[in-house]
Amino acid sequence: MADDDAQAPSRGADLGLFDMTNRARAVPPLVLFMLAVVMTPALAADLSDDARTADLVIARLAQPDAVATVHPARVVVRDGVAIIEGSARNRYALAAAVRVVGQVPGVRRVDARMRIEPNP
Repeated sequence: MADDDAQAPSRGADLGLFDMTNRARAVPPLVLFMLAVVMTPALAADLSDDARTADLVIARLAQPDAVATVHPARVVVRDGVAIIEGSARNRYALAAAVRVVGQVPGVRRVDARMRIEPNP
C-alpha cells in the first residue's frame, strides 16, 4: 500500500508544469512563485485604491453639509473615475454632487448617471 502512494503522480506532474525532463514545456516552480509575488501587490493596490476612494465618496455624500437633495444608489470608482448612480431633486443638486465628488482625493473624473426626480 505504501508503494502505491509513493508512485501516485502529483497534480503538477499531471499538468506537466514541473516535469523538468521536457525543458521546452516546463515552468520551474520558482518562476511561477516569483511571478505571483511580483504581480499580486500591483493588482491589489489598484483595487484597494479604487475601493478606498469609493468609500470616501460615499462618506462625503452622506455628510449633512454635502448635498441633501442627492440620493446616490450606487458608487463605483474605476481607475480614478467615480461613477455615481441615483437621483437628485434638481439640476443644481446634481451639479453640487458632481462638484463634491470631484473634490474627493483620488477622483480624477466624475461620471454622474443620475436622474432628476423632484419628489423621490
